[in-house]
Amino acid sequence: MQINRILPYFLSLLAVFSIFLLTSSSVMHPFYVSMTEVKADTVAKSVTVSCRMFTDDLQNALYKSHQLKKDIKPGDPEVKAALAAYISKHFKVIIGKEEVFLKLIGFEMEDESTWAYLEGSFSQNSKKITLKNTLLFDFLPGQSNMMHCYMQDVRKSNKLNNPKDEVVFEF
Repeated sequence: MQINRILPYFLSLLAVFSIFLLTSSSVMHPFYVSMTEVKADTVAKSVTVSCRMFTDDLQNALYKSHQLKKDIKPGDPEVKAALAAYISKHFKVIIGKEEVFLKLIGFEMEDESTWAYLEGSFSQNSKKITLKNTLLFDFLPGQSNMMHCYMQDVRKSNKLNNPKDEVVFEF
């Protein structure tokens, strides 16, 4: 007899919970986040960049910008050329007033992400680094780019939310 009283209460709770799950999942939207790490060595006058993006988002960006209709696979020269051109257009490092020419040295896959590795050199003596990053902004309005910048052993970080595309670090 007690089950007859509890069962309707349990079923109504289950119905409310199910409706909540169905409506909340249709309202939610995915996170779009990349992470870029820039290391400037003032002694060697060199810059190294590691950039991680979700592979499916990057694939869509390369298709949209370069009509690349193939999977991202390390070792494919066509993919590497498209990736280098895309990053060159959407990511800049400026030390002092000098824009650093970055060369894509390679990329690799890790789970659902693609890591791109770049390097460059600079000649100015400056403690100011400006990063301009619009990676994936062109097709993901909700894109955020986490920026970590190192000069020698000092780390500074910032987050760029589309459309904010520039951060200046003073060391």
